[in-house]
Amino acid sequence: MCFKLHCQQFIETVRAGNPIEALLFAQTVLTSFPKKKGANEEKFNAELKIMSALMAYEDPENSPVGSLLAQEHRDRLADEINSAILSFDCHASESALERIVKQATLVREYLHSTMSRGQRNNKVHPT
Repeated sequence: MCFKLHCQQFIETVRAGNPIEALLFAQTVLTSFPKKKGANEEKFNAELKIMSALMAYEDPENSPVGSLLAQEHRDRLADEINSAILSFDCHASESALERIVKQATLVREYLHSTMSRGQRNNKVHPT
């Protein structure tokens, strides 16, 4: 998780238009992760290559790796962090309300699809 947060810091530095600062950060902080004991070096190096590609483009937001700069990327990271914090604190990764909303949505979609398949004639009428 720490690596992902540092990666996001690198991405935000690139977004801010500070390539020199981003490069220094990558060299001093990010390159140390694959060297830590038990780290999956191949995984870290692959992610570093993808992120460092942001530096190769004059307009990184419109580059092949521009999705790293998108709000969706930030949102996914925030969800991962929230889930990690909740699971560390022995809480469910989603609230009871979230589970109920998901279940209600699934039931509604199922009923809608069932009704649209011609089973509208089998409605239950109150007496």
